[in-house]
Amino acid sequence: INLGPDIQLCKFSSIKLSAGPGFKSYLWNDGSVDSTLTAFNIGQYFVTAADYCGNIFSDTINLSQAPDVPFDLGPDLQLCNNDTLSITAPGNFLAYSWGADYNINTINGATVKVWPSTDTTYTVVAQVATGCTVVDTIRINVNLSLPLHIGNDTSFCAGDSLVLYAPAGFKNYLWQDGSTGTGYTTLQKGIYWLHAEAANGCISKDSVTVNNVYPLPVNFLTVPASICNGKNIELKATGNWSAYLWSNNAVSSAITVTAAGQYWLQVTSSDGCSGNDTLTVIAGDCGTGIHFPNAFTPDNNGFNDTYKPVVYTIPENFRLRIYNRFGEKVFETTDYKQGWDGTYKGKRQPPDTFVWYSVYQFTGSVNKMEKGTLILVR
Repeated sequence: INLGPDIQLCKFSSIKLSAGPGFKSYLWNDGSVDSTLTAFNIGQYFVTAADYCGNIFSDTINLSQAPDVPFDLGPDLQLCNNDTLSITAPGNFLAYSWGADYNINTINGATVKVWPSTDTTYTVVAQVATGCTVVDTIRINVNLSLPLHIGNDTSFCAGDSLVLYAPAGFKNYLWQDGSTGTGYTTLQKGIYWLHAEAANGCISKDSVTVNNVYPLPVNFLTVPASICNGKNIELKATGNWSAYLWSNNAVSSAITVTAAGQYWLQVTSSDGCSGNDTLTVIAGDCGTGIHFPNAFTPDNNGFNDTYKPVVYTIPENFRLRIYNRFGEKVFETTDYKQGWDGTYKGKRQPPDTFVWYSVYQFTGSVNKMEKGTLILVR
């Protein structure tokens, strides 16, 4: 049996003494009968063992007090929640073991990184040599950062702005552009953040994203207009919009006006942005009476497709007849707004010259009759 040489035992340390395997029985000085004994205190330790032939063997080892080994993690520390700090144990020892195993990057090694969310005590045990370990603890106090909210992600219309306000309760502010005021105003899209320092030194952070700055609708009443006395015209916005509001409080996409003047329209886009445009309707030099054109082109192109008079003064009574070269009446109406589409008995008439007769009467006047010819052009 060989328990090894005498050794020095450090404070708060222990050592496992072994008598070796293969014996029938063991007896240590404290009365234990295992092949090993863990020693926690200084003093003399011995063991007696008997083999299977009845032979007796023994050995003795002396454990003396080792000098103190300096080992200090330093004063307690503090950090802010969501922050990380490093703790380095002193010396150059054989091994290190850390606890508690909570928000720590490793439980071995001289240096560890910790990020506790609550106040936590960390302990490290370092092995100096066989039978000699040292231990120390350090308390990490956690300071809480204050809640910080400067707004939700958003978008706005051109001409508007977003004003961000820093909440009270902080001692220092830092915006993304380096400014340090309690508010920030932006006209453009982008990411805007604030770092605010509380009295306990903790930094709170928040950010807002302006996703879009939508353009305003412009030039949606672009066509100049004129109106004749006694007539009406339609004013219509170009483009499709989510909402309309005219100067006469109409909310349709078009309005009919009966007098010259200035008319404005406000439209709202699908993004919620509004724009205003103005159109001046002037009084036109429209003449008087009724004018009968001398030709028309019924080709369904949306222009000059029917033959009808240009009416400057609305008649009280009206009748129009149109005849072909064979004397057949191909069209008749008593409505000056109704025109001939160039067909007779459901058939398109070929290009030719036709004769028209009209009798009409204005209020306070006698009947007037006119006739003439027109050319159908295809």
